[in-house]
Amino acid sequence: MEAVSSGASKTKIMFNANLSFKLLEKYLDICLRAGFVEANKTKYTLTEQGATMLKQYKQMHERYSKAQKIFNNLASERESLAQSC
Repeated sequence: MEAVSSGASKTKIMFNANLSFKLLEKYLDICLRAGFVEANKTKYTLTEQGATMLKQYKQMHERYSKAQKIFNNLASERESLAQSC
């Protein structure tokens, strides 16, 4: 969806998202059906709903990444404590 955010052709989306043409077709179809993307002749753009979904996904991914770092640090500290005991 990020590859579509500023409007793009299938070729541009395929290269930016590093997808095969077959996967591009599959994912575009899913996004079109969900109402996240709209097609205007040869260009695809995000709908308002798609932009909201992308923004929420990015926020959630950021939170997940922060939580994963905290978890990794805790696991490392636990291992260090176990070795010192």
